[in-house]
Amino acid sequence: MQTVEYAEWIPYEPAAIYQFLTDPHNLASVVGRIQAAEVVERQGETGKVRVMLDIPTRRAVETTGDVFGVLNEELNFQTHEPFPLEFQWQFIPQEQDGIAGTDVHASLGIDLSLFGMAMGSMLIRGIVMSDLRADMERLQSGMRALYG
Repeated sequence: MQTVEYAEWIPYEPAAIYQFLTDPHNLASVVGRIQAAEVVERQGETGKVRVMLDIPTRRAVETTGDVFGVLNEELNFQTHEPFPLEFQWQFIPQEQDGIAGTDVHASLGIDLSLFGMAMGSMLIRGIVMSDLRADMERLQSGMRALYG
């Protein structure tokens, strides 16, 4: 499994970001490759979520994965069907120019060998990096809409 990472500072506290992303509707509006998300089961900071994924070599794939979080620190999604996929958000408090905010680290681990025949690994990595950047822009936009 290869992992692609992207980090960016945004001017919102970790608790607000965590709360925003743990809402399935918000998560689907932020992560461009998630067309829909539905909570199947939830117990505290863990559970199962059914998502409809838009992946580069197929139109859409439905999968159910495990979600677990560390309150206000990180949020993780893992699935093994139709291929191994791990998505993680980490929220690290960081002040910039006197403004409280968060370094948000997003990473996507994916078994690129399954895409080898259709697309090269460098191309997939480039697509994933572009997706993570766009996800971060949508996160900031959603946070601005909610919190100003």
